Amino acid sequence: DPIIRRLSEEGERFGKYCQSLFPHGVEINPIRVTKKKNDAVVKDKLHIEGEEFVGDRVALTRRALLGEDESDIQRVTLFEGAVTNGNFYVQPDILDKIVHLPQHNENQYDTNGEYSTDHRIELRVIEVKSKSWDSRQSIGSKMWNANKKSIKANHLPNLLDVAFQTLVVRRAFPNFRVTSWLMMPDKAKVWKAPSSDKRIKTDPPPTVADTQSLIKESVAVLLNVDELVEKALATNVTYPGSENGNTFQRVVEKWAQDMNEEDLSNDKFKHFPIGANCGSCEYRLIDDDIDKNSGFDVCWSKTTDLSKEELRSHPLVIDLFDTPKRTINNLISQKKYFLSNLEASDLQPQNEKNKKNSRVNIESPGEKISGSQRQWYQVLTARNATKNSTPQYILREESMKREMASWEYPLHFIDFETTSPAIPYYFGVSPYSVAAFQFSHHKMIRTDDGSVEVHHANEFLHTENGSNPNENFTKALFNAIGDVPTNGGTVFRWSAHENTVLSSLLSSSEISCLLSVEEHAALSALLNNGSHAMIDLCKLAQNYFYVDGSGGSSSIKKLLTPTMTVSSHLRDIYEKPSYNGKNFKDFQWFRRDTNGNIVDPYELLLQREDDSELSQNDRVAHGIAAAAAFHELQSNNHMDASERERLESSLLRYCELDTLAMVMIVQAWQGFLDIN
Repeated sequence: DPIIRRLSEEGERFGKYCQSLFPHGVEINPIRVTKKKNDAVVKDKLHIEGEEFVGDRVALTRRALLGEDESDIQRVTLFEGAVTNGNFYVQPDILDKIVHLPQHNENQYDTNGEYSTDHRIELRVIEVKSKSWDSRQSIGSKMWNANKKSIKANHLPNLLDVAFQTLVVRRAFPNFRVTSWLMMPDKAKVWKAPSSDKRIKTDPPPTVADTQSLIKESVAVLLNVDELVEKALATNVTYPGSENGNTFQRVVEKWAQDMNEEDLSNDKFKHFPIGANCGSCEYRLIDDDIDKNSGFDVCWSKTTDLSKEELRSHPLVIDLFDTPKRTINNLISQKKYFLSNLEASDLQPQNEKNKKNSRVNIESPGEKISGSQRQWYQVLTARNATKNSTPQYILREESMKREMASWEYPLHFIDFETTSPAIPYYFGVSPYSVAAFQFSHHKMIRTDDGSVEVHHANEFLHTENGSNPNENFTKALFNAIGDVPTNGGTVFRWSAHENTVLSSLLSSSEISCLLSVEEHAALSALLNNGSHAMIDLCKLAQNYFYVDGSGGSSSIKKLLTPTMTVSSHLRDIYEKPSYNGKNFKDFQWFRRDTNGNIVDPYELLLQREDDSELSQNDRVAHGIAAAAAFHELQSNNHMDASERERLESSLLRYCELDTLAMVMIVQAWQGFLDIN
């Protein structure tokens, strides 16, 4: 999944950055002696899979932390060390062993008057997370619910993660005082140029104060979460099939015991009850080879007695768009596993179920498509698919006509590409600040004879290393559409992203200083509540349009190909190699595969021969790939000019298609309504 891959890459990048704040740290990397050369021992990385590899990593970690004995006073910081205890295994991001010298505090002595190593040696379990933090707010307000009765849900997964690691490390090193920490990007800080006069010596290891000084000057924050971890360990955990009253500590012990007792390769395999949670199952295969097995198939087959072929060939209730988990679980409990099994009454909102003629409410068209109606259309799509019916669309025609009547030509279609990295690319910028590096602009004009023409009017791409693109982006955007409030026209976006980004840029003091009063006013007029506010086509699609094959979604990526399938108007416009833009010449967008199905235009981007020297991962065909490509252009100093040019061209083609896709959707609606 490209989104998961991108998030993982960003997490790894921040993890490496955090390691640099412990310059004395050592990465636990098991090695083996391979040969002797000129009496010198040559070592390489250990490439042994399974238990032997794990065992070596654990042994190296233990040896590094304990030294000659447990009273070793040397500070030790380890990256990716491994700790085991019983059935448990953890690999904390950072283990920091700190020795605190005696302060002659009576609480630091045991009953025999001896100095207690429990207080003298602290072992910090530091979990690095790329989730943003703002140190201008307190841990209490951000992580605790009222009166510290429970942990806020958005932080609970991270805290359970560090809690489990703390539990295992405590059991493995009972003579250490184990403490729990989270290290995250701090939005209250800004990226600074490195100071040449601050050099931390690594031999002997730096003091805790030295490390604190480095972290203070960084864009990271180190938070002690001992109290939260204690709460997490004692918190009752619920999950599908769980028993009430089990604490997190008891739950993980039970899971570890089950996993070590069961033979996972045969039918004794334990599985959780199926439910709404299965909708996000990472082990589900849909379009893959039917011969491949998946954990999803195992769970569902065992519970439902349905075959793997049945599960993959028909939409399931967990695919119902934007549906509460309680509703899905209720349907599954009634053994209604497929969308085609559902009736209108199954989808009726609870507050309407007791009303007279409630069945009519969901099946009869209104001015807008309600959420339950959209789900009902999904059911009809699933039923029609079993009959091999021709794909259909639903359009609230009168409502859409009213919307279109308010549009003033020329029509402008805008799409932004941005990134918000955990570690900024530019000095003076905070973590997760927006860098707007690209936009595309299509324009639909009405000529004197009443016909309509479409042009790729403008584009912007800024990839210069070390140069923040926001200033040039804003200026270029004004040059493209800044005349709309004065000369007329209508600007379109798809969803809230463009409005959010433009609002953020215009509220920045740096950008505001660069714009004239007229320029700032013109762009501000395009924001929500402005005199010429951009129109959100996604909202129009959500309110008035549904098409088979979209899965109920109003995402433009989900809508484009199904819309092309049902639109003869789009076929007439794009079935010939006649499209010309800034990055395409005589291009044919309407194509069919060997089975007669419309090829997704974004797939065509991946098939272009122009990008033959780019890997599939580097070819830009979705927003996450665009952010990844920009990161590569900013951070890869070894990229040659031709490679940069190919990657930039891939970005330009992708962004042009984004605004062309918006044009296509509007053209399809015009075709459905018989509007020129």
